[in-house]
Amino acid sequence: MATWSRCMWWLSTTPSACWRVQRRVREGGHDVPPERILARYPRTLVNLSKAICLATVAYLYESRELEEGGPQMVAMCQGAQITMFVEPLPRWARQVLGGSAVG
Repeated sequence: MATWSRCMWWLSTTPSACWRVQRRVREGGHDVPPERILARYPRTLVNLSKAICLATVAYLYESRELEEGGPQMVAMCQGAQITMFVEPLPRWARQVLGGSAVG
């Protein structure tokens, strides 16, 4: 069986994602309408949860601006073992890891 490891970055909220897209557009990047971001968010959480289950090791980061200290690793998953680096875990992390798995 093939295994893989992936470093996963995540935004904590949909407003953060919308703000980042607006900033990207100002910098010359492509636009994504807010309603599409909002519609994709729940599906993306489900896909992230599935990817974590497939990974040998999954590193979960809270995406933050450099002015806020930059990205922060909030959890690491190796199989069924979850190591938390912050308490409480961000809401999105609790969702993708499953409430019962993190207490």
